[in-house]
Amino acid sequence: MKKNIWIYGCKCLIIWYWTIWLFNRMMGFSNRCLLIDRKRQIAYSCNYIDHILIPITIILVMIYLIYFIKNSGEKLRWKISIGKKEKCIVVFGKQKRNGTIGKKSVWITIIIFGLTGIMFTTECLIKYKAMNEGWPGDIIVSHAGGEIDGYIYTNSKEAILKNYELGNRTFEMDFQMTSDNSVVCVHDWNVEFSDGHRGGVVESEKDFLSMQIFGRYTALSFGDLLQIMDEYPDMWIVTDTKYTEREDIIEQFSSMVETAEKLGLESVLDRIIVQIYNCEMYYIVKNIYPFKSWNFTLYQIWSGDKTEFQRYAKFCFENNIKSITMWTNPARKEIFEIAHEYGLDVYVHTENNVNTARQYIIEGVDGIYTDSILKAEMEDK
Repeated sequence: MKKNIWIYGCKCLIIWYWTIWLFNRMMGFSNRCLLIDRKRQIAYSCNYIDHILIPITIILVMIYLIYFIKNSGEKLRWKISIGKKEKCIVVFGKQKRNGTIGKKSVWITIIIFGLTGIMFTTECLIKYKAMNEGWPGDIIVSHAGGEIDGYIYTNSKEAILKNYELGNRTFEMDFQMTSDNSVVCVHDWNVEFSDGHRGGVVESEKDFLSMQIFGRYTALSFGDLLQIMDEYPDMWIVTDTKYTEREDIIEQFSSMVETAEKLGLESVLDRIIVQIYNCEMYYIVKNIYPFKSWNFTLYQIWSGDKTEFQRYAKFCFENNIKSITMWTNPARKEIFEIAHEYGLDVYVHTENNVNTARQYIIEGVDGIYTDSILKAEMEDK
């Protein structure tokens, strides 16, 4: 009888796991480490647990309890006391001559249960690792390397190192392709950022690197930036790659990965936070390289509608994208709350007033893209 209970229990767990797995695939739900999500109080996961997982589990247990009693050779009895007399009523089930399970069925159940357990454990470990690796977030992201000597948008070596020395650790950098298909740190070829550059001309990598930004700052290639990151192992870079066409995305990120491989700095890519501009871009870049950190920025696609924003937040949650960024203009408290329901950190850009930035933090923002605010200023009370 004890063996029967264990085997039927294993069968129940197998059916439960695969029912949930198929339901999630059909409804588009992500397999998550739900206990971790519950501990973190991610509302979307808590609602899933309360309104989907638990009800399905209860229904399956009830169905399987009936099946077990009906087929295990055991009766379900109710005892009714009438005065001093006690009567036993059989609710359902009947005693079979042989209520045992055949050896073949036992071994098949054990094998399937073992394989299911391995798959479940592996999936949990992968999800747990993905949820706990990558960029931990930051209250300040220095925009285009940060301000230096009153200049912004320099994307220069001096800007990064100055703001790093002042305490900032996360830098958003602009990237463009050169005429010879290399990636360099520049916001826009249309802007005359150097005496040697004429607006609208796409420079070669060599020509660009020979220029001084605004006549005084060092221009950087993507390879130069990787070498700086290698020297400063707590530095993180958010990419602003501009391009949204599939071919351009593939060309740009393939060049970036190839550069890292040639320099022997592929490990530094683990501190690159890929900023995507639409859902398709995530899949395109992911097929090029398994970056560990992602950010969904909405300035190119979001209309300001709450329902639309919720779709983007759900996409981030399902794909383990941990942060979402928006303009300061449509940013409002109810939008921040939706993002937090999906466990997302919320960033706004670009804000250079410390008091305004602090107010955004009070309203629920997790971080600020800024040209000039230092991390120390936000931490001072």
